[in-house]
Amino acid sequence: MKNLDELPEITAKAVAEAAYNGDAIAVEVYKTSAFYLGRGLALLIDILNPEIIILGSIFGRSINLIEPYMKEVLKAEAIGDSMQCCKIVPAGLGEQIGDYAALSLADMVSMQ
Repeated sequence: MKNLDELPEITAKAVAEAAYNGDAIAVEVYKTSAFYLGRGLALLIDILNPEIIILGSIFGRSINLIEPYMKEVLKAEAIGDSMQCCKIVPAGLGEQIGDYAALSLADMVSMQ
């Protein structure tokens, strides 16, 4: 990015591509995002003790950029026994997850 006028043109896909190509700023964006994702998941794991957490969207597309850093935070912050019982996996629906969510919402609205 040469100036702030180009900021609206930056997409998650562009940042991921740049990170996969070794761009230091893009990698740092993913590290920061993974850090906060890990902290949020650690809270959920500590409070709810789930057996599985399914993450969609960017996690599924960029798992190699997110997962290593997210796991570091989880190891440091989540209760060990709870973390051992919890799997974190990408959504099996992949890119169609938004379509199914929209259909489910439309169905719920039509039932009211």
